[in-house]
Amino acid sequence: MAERIPNVPTNVPTNIPSKSQFNDNLLSDNSIHYIVEIEGIAVFAVDSISGLGIEAQVVEYTDGDNPLTHKRPGRFTYNNVTIHNIPIRKDLPIYDWVEYSRQAVGEYNSKTMAIIMMVDGKEVRRWNCFHCFPVSFNYQKMEAKKSLFADMVVAVEWFEDA
Repeated sequence: MAERIPNVPTNVPTNIPSKSQFNDNLLSDNSIHYIVEIEGIAVFAVDSISGLGIEAQVVEYTDGDNPLTHKRPGRFTYNNVTIHNIPIRKDLPIYDWVEYSRQAVGEYNSKTMAIIMMVDGKEVRRWNCFHCFPVSFNYQKMEAKKSLFADMVVAVEWFEDA
């Protein structure tokens, strides 16, 4: 028996908002930054974080002699998070976490990490990331008379919007 394809709606909305209606978007404000906390301690502030997300594997299967391939969600995985433009300071505790992970071969040294979106000095959004560990730590281009920054990739087992 062939699987029935659902009816496609023909009543497409005509009142789609234009881009100009979003000019007051919170993210267009220059006073936004992110604070990264590790185990509840604010470690540093940055202006860019990428990769925070979730993906589902796609499981494909067929039914008997039905030529249609079915797709279902499989296991979910959480992406690694890249923290950009970490200001380098001597007292940065992130070094200890990276160094311990490097030296503790085979030991699982995961920590809880929070990414906090700040606007005008107020917390407006928070993502709590669990079972995190550093994957890479890379200094950016080093130039004389310029500040030193680094990028860090952190593996995240799962996260929640808090």
